[in-house]
Amino acid sequence: RIDIHNGEVSIIDFKSSNVREKKSADKRTKKSLQLALYALAYQKIFGKIPERVELHFLESGLRGVATLTEENLCQTVEKIKEASAGIRARSYQAKPGYQACRLLTCAYQQVCPYVFLGKR
Repeated sequence: RIDIHNGEVSIIDFKSSNVREKKSADKRTKKSLQLALYALAYQKIFGKIPERVELHFLESGLRGVATLTEENLCQTVEKIKEASAGIRARSYQAKPGYQACRLLTCAYQQVCPYVFLGKR
């Protein structure tokens, strides 16, 4: 969702995951590839970076807020290039996040080659 308040643009996404601390909510927002992609698309269309991105966590009611920079968006472009190169090369190596494997919250553990290699 895109909100404009007093001329400032916020790109907002909603999450059902349970985040209980504001610091954690802000950190997840800053690291969100999904929000960075939305901000990149906004920049391409409107010629400017949105003033902020936000994650609204529905369970706790917390809002994570971050400001993205040109450098953040350049890093996002690099991630897109890396992913697309991997797809073209048919390289689908698992790159699980720390919490998904360590805390056993990933829904794909029964079929994940990363788990079978004992790297979690």
